[in-house]
Amino acid sequence: MAIYKTSKVVAAIAAAAFSFSASANELDSLRDLQLQLLERFDLLEQEVQMLRGTVEEQARTIQTLQSDGRSRYLDLDSRISALSTQPPATAILAPAQPAVDPADSIGLNPVVSNGESDSQVAASAAQPALLPIEQPSPLPTPVSQPQVELGDPALENQRYQAAFSLIRERQFDAAKDALNLFIQQYPDGKLLADAKYWLAQVYDAQQQSDQAVIAFSQLLANHPDYRRAPQARLKLGQILIRQDKLEEANRVFTALIELHGDTEQADEARRLLNP
Repeated sequence: MAIYKTSKVVAAIAAAAFSFSASANELDSLRDLQLQLLERFDLLEQEVQMLRGTVEEQARTIQTLQSDGRSRYLDLDSRISALSTQPPATAILAPAQPAVDPADSIGLNPVVSNGESDSQVAASAAQPALLPIEQPSPLPTPVSQPQVELGDPALENQRYQAAFSLIRERQFDAAKDALNLFIQQYPDGKLLADAKYWLAQVYDAQQQSDQAVIAFSQLLANHPDYRRAPQARLKLGQILIRQDKLEEANRVFTALIELHGDTEQADEARRLLNP
């Protein structure tokens, strides 16, 4: 009887041990699953940011095309109005000069009388003659020089879209080269701030935190009124937290709350702000 009870106790202990081991394995599996879900969430967040950027860039392109078309229409209309109000060109009248033969001046040509009086000859000589309006001579063809691409809005937008498409295709190395080249070629371009913003995002996507911090900091310093400044400040603070630079991150979050307090990025900064 005692042996039977002992065997029951041993079986219960073994069952409990097995149950505990199974629970530990389940906890490990759940922990791994949680980490995978977090990684996927980060990737989805980056994808959402890129999709939002794509939509914004397409809207900006449409707005630019509409503005260019409106400007061309107004320019054409002003030229047509100027042409319609311009008086017609008139011929220039100048007194006719009798042709003088060099032989007459030395008496070589004989004088032929056709019955006209001197007064008739003088009157016919005094009648004005129409002179053609002198046309300006064509300008010389300039020597072909390499065209400078600065300041060409159509070409600027085309090159920016080409660089941004590399980000959508996750070709980050090629995107970095294209964006850096764009920034050098268009230092005063309309899309300069956008190029700097996405260059910083590419640095962050490639885990190049130091370069990302520098890129975001320069963007905010040179373009304080940039429309994506709240997103840039939030991303900069998050990178600084990952680098354990909490004081710098707090300063960035504080500035974000003060400058853009009514945005969702400011709400996230309040949550991340360390006391």
